[in-house]
Amino acid sequence: MRSPSVPVSADQTDQTGQTDPPGLIGIDETLRLTAYEALSARERSWIKATLALVESAHGAYPAEVDSRTLQAEYGLIRQCRTRPAAWALCVPGAGFASAPRFAAAIMCARLAGVENVLAIWPLTDASACSAALLTVLELTGVDRAYTLAAPASPSFWRALADTLDASCGDGRLLYFGARDGLHACLRELADARGLPLWTDRIPNLQLEVSASGLVDDAAVRWAHPDAEPQAARPDDACTALYTARRDAELCAGPSQAALILGAGLEGCWLHPNLSPGFFLTRQTAVLPDKA
Repeated sequence: MRSPSVPVSADQTDQTGQTDPPGLIGIDETLRLTAYEALSARERSWIKATLALVESAHGAYPAEVDSRTLQAEYGLIRQCRTRPAAWALCVPGAGFASAPRFAAAIMCARLAGVENVLAIWPLTDASACSAALLTVLELTGVDRAYTLAAPASPSFWRALADTLDASCGDGRLLYFGARDGLHACLRELADARGLPLWTDRIPNLQLEVSASGLVDDAAVRWAHPDAEPQAARPDDACTALYTARRDAELCAGPSQAALILGAGLEGCWLHPNLSPGFFLTRQTAVLPDKA
């Protein structure tokens, strides 16, 4: 699978010239490089293939779209403006280490045109950050990666949102990990500020064994270390079905799986409930037609 064509190098995308918000410690480049080298070439290839898969599914969005529609029968003019969110904050919480799911989410933001992507680990020790997730940041061009100077409190996240909104405008929150106090804090913040919050879910995975071949169980388990893949059961709904079949009837039972991944894609991911559209802001004006 080819590499994604969307530009993701840090010098082209992240707004690193901005002043970093207080209370954050940038993750050292040496640690990030060490994390990258800690992954095998095959593991890195799964992340790269995920980026290409997401791009193939969604494509890149225009940086900004303006439209004007005359509805003469109603005597109205409707003007719409669509643009990328000013920032996206990714928070990997407790127990999360799925590189493909992390990569698929960030790639959706990139395809929408979000330039200012940040990742904040709620940790005070950068060495505890997942090597796989740090590698995702390298491959998606996310330069703004941080740990915390001190354990975070609700007031910290509120101040961070104030800083980001004051300098950038509207944003998006993405949370990955356990539904703990941190998740509740971010949910409260999102509700109070009107910030869209997307939360990663541990997927229900099924592996289909057939005469066509075997599914790479090891790759699935690497991609989703927090999930427990099960053998496929007829008519049992799941998030994703991994299959070695190559026939044209894979979607014959659409209620069984939201996502079906074929042979060779066991280490990849495509979020069934997230697209670049989540990262777009829309403004609509309706005016009377005075013509």
